[in-house]
Amino acid sequence: MKSRSNPDDYWTADPSDPTQSNDHASTVKIERFSDLEPLDNQLGVDHPKSVPDALVQPLFGKAPLTTAELEVAHGDPSNVPEMHTYVILDASKVTNLPEMLETSGLEHRCFFKGQVFEELNAVAPWLVRLEENNAFCSGLFTKSEAPWHLWGKNFGLFIRSELTFDRLWQHLRKFTKIEGETSSTSLLRYWEVNTLEAFVAWPEMFPAITKMLNVIFAPGHLLFHATHYDSFYQISLLPTERQKRLPEDLRGDLKRARFYGNMFDQADDFFESYPVESARYGEDAKAMHRPLFEAVNEIYASGLQDPQLRARFLLLAIIKHPQVWPALCQSAAWQAIRSDPENADVRFRDLCAVMKHYSTRRNGALKTWW
Repeated sequence: MKSRSNPDDYWTADPSDPTQSNDHASTVKIERFSDLEPLDNQLGVDHPKSVPDALVQPLFGKAPLTTAELEVAHGDPSNVPEMHTYVILDASKVTNLPEMLETSGLEHRCFFKGQVFEELNAVAPWLVRLEENNAFCSGLFTKSEAPWHLWGKNFGLFIRSELTFDRLWQHLRKFTKIEGETSSTSLLRYWEVNTLEAFVAWPEMFPAITKMLNVIFAPGHLLFHATHYDSFYQISLLPTERQKRLPEDLRGDLKRARFYGNMFDQADDFFESYPVESARYGEDAKAMHRPLFEAVNEIYASGLQDPQLRARFLLLAIIKHPQVWPALCQSAAWQAIRSDPENADVRFRDLCAVMKHYSTRRNGALKTWW
């Protein structure tokens, strides 16, 4: 089953929103493929599948041309270059990946070279060109106890691109480092599924990640398995004026995306530990994703810094407050904290102490929280 993740189908940075900059924003189209069944071992099957039926078209088919693509091709579909299918695989998440690739029959290459390759190839990213009806390809979509069956293991990112293998490999390697807050650099893991899962959940919150995807992948399509939604997502990056540099504010968006990504597991934990309170939001943990994301935004806006206080805020605001989110944020006590971000930690700690005191006087109604 295929469904849109965004009712407007297309999403772009909103120039009226002061938190977003559209200097390099790409229009992106986000689609969701839900109710997918992974492949099984297919023992005794005469013609085994290499991809679930619903993913054959987006991964290997000829995608319908957008208006923008037709304009670039001057109205002639035959002028549109052929799209190839690739996957970036993270060897740190796939046991014996280099050895598996060596026997796969597929074109592949590690992102790293030289001494770095010798030292880190077993945990490094690899680029692989996929082919239909290939056993290694089918293993990416198969679920079993076998270590070479990788469904649900967040192993990496699928790419549809017109670039040849060599050109894409050379291009992707240019973006593996990101400047630090000082003169240091660190690895930019732009293929991380957790980051992309947070991005598609609420793309408007991550304008710098939108720019990053445009710089690295446009024009093209990205696909990945979002395990927390049990769905595949496709991000289509439409042809735009090519931007060559990563946005300067990318680190902030990546940090926020990691915080968002933690909320998927937090929702699962809340739903398991506090089933009665969690049921106020819906039938499963997915119903708590959006309230938790909004609570993360409130944490950033309020200026809370201490990790323990941030965790306490989430528990109080989502679970322990008598009314569901965002009732706590409408209270005078919280508004007073929000109006003074520089002292948010001190003021929220004081509020918690007062609440603990009154809870004790009222027969410990909130004692399980403390």
